[in-house]
Amino acid sequence: MIMRNLFLSLLLFIPCLAIAQEPVDRLVLKDGSVHDGYIKVQPLDKEYFIFESYQTTAIVTGATAIPKQKLDIDKLPEHWKKWAKENRDLIRKDEDGLILSDIIFNKAKSENLQDVYVLEDGDEIKFIDRIKRIDTIPFAKIKYVERILEPDNIINKTIDVIKKKNDNGEETIKGQIISQELGEKVRIKQETGGIKVIKISDIISEKKEKGFSDLSFCEQSQYWERVKTNQNGQEYEGVITMRYYGNDIDDSYLEVTDKDDQSHKVRMKDVTEIQKYPNNEYKKKILYNVEDDHVYVNDTLTQWYQAKVSTTFSSKKIEVRGDSCIVKIKIPENSFETSVEIAMKNTKGNKESLLFKSIKKVKDYRFSFSYETIVTNKIDSQSSIVCGKEDELLCRSYILQKGVYILYRESDRKCILFEIE
Repeated sequence: MIMRNLFLSLLLFIPCLAIAQEPVDRLVLKDGSVHDGYIKVQPLDKEYFIFESYQTTAIVTGATAIPKQKLDIDKLPEHWKKWAKENRDLIRKDEDGLILSDIIFNKAKSENLQDVYVLEDGDEIKFIDRIKRIDTIPFAKIKYVERILEPDNIINKTIDVIKKKNDNGEETIKGQIISQELGEKVRIKQETGGIKVIKISDIISEKKEKGFSDLSFCEQSQYWERVKTNQNGQEYEGVITMRYYGNDIDDSYLEVTDKDDQSHKVRMKDVTEIQKYPNNEYKKKILYNVEDDHVYVNDTLTQWYQAKVSTTFSSKKIEVRGDSCIVKIKIPENSFETSVEIAMKNTKGNKESLLFKSIKKVKDYRFSFSYETIVTNKIDSQSSIVCGKEDELLCRSYILQKGVYILYRESDRKCILFEIE
């Protein structure tokens, strides 16, 4: 029974999500502390998680909070800047910046903390710590586990499917697991919006389905699992997509789907440990609003520029003039190329549009090219998918180096301009 409860607590929180990694699991402890991150290691014969936190909200006693100099939000360390912009409701109204504090413990039983944000002060201190940390957390200290869900407009996320026992035999429930009390019950938000509570002892099987069938599980999971076994050190890497709990006749097992979307069946009695680690191939795919011919380049809404065509003695020349507001994308450090995704309405004209690198700049933001340039410099997409209601959204991904790029739509001679820096 311990193995059943231990395994379920990890399986139900397989992420469907990040490339800066984002928290997907939230451990709420009995002392009121909250850890946001992911379950990094789960030994199957132990009653603890090794948890990697990206953010910790903790409550301590026997300590003193010492405020430091107030910093403008734009001058904060990067790991605090994003938080401050997204959580202004937690910042005191009399603060036009952010005051970080040090926590000094009055007795030498804990290591002092630096640069935390204090939410409550006094006999108890409640604070947020944004430093990444790894902790071993016993099950006995955990009140419950939550899954941090993605917004509805993220299309590349998996669906939870639970098969459970009921008075009439079996029942299947689809949705998103949102929380679990270890060894007791889980809560699943159904596709209709209602929430169903299920006793763990009633669960027959739990599996993952693709939220978007044209994408692999690799493309729909922010984290990979590594399943270690006692069979000569055999390991399986991928996404845990199925867990059957077994009965008097059949052994319990799980299925691991690898990067090639191939499934491997592993007996639970052979599993010794489950590890989780970031999937660097994952990238969120957003269901954009593409009304009025909107086009998004790496999540940024841009605009079509009208091109002008003039005829010379030898050929036709096309000229387009943008402005200083064209989308600019920075190449990641220690790299010479970056991933670019263009999302637009799935129309005939957009499907026939061509991307190419500009080689001739007239002046300012004016670019000149010919049909010959389009043909010789066109760039094929790495992937192209159609999604959304009635397949109205077209998403294309490219790997690009530094330069100015033009997406040209011949049907009305319009262009999208963006620059890789």
